[in-house]
Amino acid sequence: MLLPITLTTSAMLAFWSLALVAGAGVVGAPTALVFPPDYTARQSLEAASQLDAAIVAIGSRPFIIVIIPRSPLTQTEMRDAGALFAAGGGGSIFCATES
Repeated sequence: MLLPITLTTSAMLAFWSLALVAGAGVVGAPTALVFPPDYTARQSLEAASQLDAAIVAIGSRPFIIVIIPRSPLTQTEMRDAGALFAAGGGGSIFCATES
């Protein structure tokens, strides 16, 4: 009985994750970069500044940076800059700033 629930949940999470990753790095669209949790805001900003993108916000944590690419960015380019994960479109839910 538990197996169908586990499989359904896993499939939904995989689909949602792929949708977020697929939208990352698109020119003109916000992309959330998640750096290692021990990064300070300065380290995250310095890492993000290596990319051809405008830095538009710091997320709710100092290791989350929102960029808007000026040219297409691949997952490899974003990882090479230090990002553990990059999410586009719906990934902005991870980036809400604290008020």
